[in-house]
Amino acid sequence: MGDAVVLRCVGRIVAGDPTRALRDAVMCQVGKRLVVLDLAEVDTIDAAGLGDFIFLKTLACVAGMDFKLMNVTERVRALLNVTQLDSVFETWLPEDLEIRVSGAEKRSHLRQESSFATLHSSFEELFESTP
Repeated sequence: MGDAVVLRCVGRIVAGDPTRALRDAVMCQVGKRLVVLDLAEVDTIDAAGLGDFIFLKTLACVAGMDFKLMNVTERVRALLNVTQLDSVFETWLPEDLEIRVSGAEKRSHLRQESSFATLHSSFEELFESTP
């Protein structure tokens, strides 16, 4: 998954430090072809968080990256629906990512290490690498 990164978000994506941390984490991925936000463990997203998603999608587009959301909870899906952002963001299941990554590996014939990071809304341990 050398050309892709999954950022696992945990907790709340709200105004302040959480949105800044998310923005910084995605901006560090410039050069990847695919950035996926795993939202399975996200409790809350406020207007600032949604605004950040829009900013990040725009940044990704300008940088030549794909930006996807994965494991969108029913609560987040309802929020995207109400705000009509469900037509802006493509949402994936983990299987979609596996298909994309395995297809890329077959094309390149190279296997590279996966790149994962976890974003916590508590900043005691901001990033955690997952093998």
